[in-house]
Amino acid sequence: MINYIALLPDEVISKIISYSYSPQPKELCEDVRSYKKTEAYLKKNYRKDYKYEADAMGWLANNIYRFLNDNLPTMYGYQPRFINIFKRPIQNHVKSDTEIINYIENLSELSISDYRCIDVNISIALLNISERIQLINWLDNLRWNNPLL
Repeated sequence: MINYIALLPDEVISKIISYSYSPQPKELCEDVRSYKKTEAYLKKNYRKDYKYEADAMGWLANNIYRFLNDNLPTMYGYQPRFINIFKRPIQNHVKSDTEIINYIENLSELSISDYRCIDVNISIALLNISERIQLINWLDNLRWNNPLL
């Protein structure tokens, strides 16, 4: 295998190495671990429940959106909590509710068209650690109480 780092100029290599001595904040590392564990757990469980990947991820996205929308289907509109969660990224702070709703709907359409679970991944990423725990508990309760699964 080619060692691409050895091909870089010494100044760039020393800059890269300097970052390895700067650990990330503990809170950020905990958040990343929480995201990865939540994502893996939910996807694994939904893949067990559904035969096809598209069905599994579609239902997972639908149920996450239902959780974010205070247990209401989005066809009845978006609740303030849902919109505020999607306003968390800095580029969305100043956007109107209508712009956020358009963003969410475009995200859903994009996920359907390419099966990359973008809506699932972004939704989980926007939550904090305690909200992810609530999401897991809510979805587990939803799955266990569903006689069709």
